[in-house]
Amino acid sequence: MVTPTLDPHFRGASLRKVTQHIAQFYGVKMNESTVLRWIRKFSQLIDDYSNTLKPQLSGVWNCDEMKTKMAHEQPLDETWEAVAKYESVEKDRTTQKSVRT
Repeated sequence: MVTPTLDPHFRGASLRKVTQHIAQFYGVKMNESTVLRWIRKFSQLIDDYSNTLKPQLSGVWNCDEMKTKMAHEQPLDETWEAVAKYESVEKDRTTQKSVRT
C-alpha cells in the first residue's frame, strides 16, 4: 500500500488528492498525516538505498543540438569542444592510431 500512496505524491498530487485516490481505487481510508509520515519515512529509506547503487555506464555519450547558456546568455562552446575532443580520442582508439589534438 506504500508504493501506490507515494507514487501519486511524487507525480505532483497533493496529500488530499493522494488520500482520495487511495480511497477510490483501493477502498482504504487514510489520513493525510499518514501519507505525510510515509513520505518522510520511505523517502529517506529510498534515498539511502539509491546512494549505494553504482550505475553501469556504457561509455557512450549521446548529444543533440541543444546549447548550454549561462546567466549572461552566451553559449558555452567549451562543452562542444570537450565533446569533439572526446570523440577524436574515441576514433583514435578504434583505428589504433596515435593522433593528438
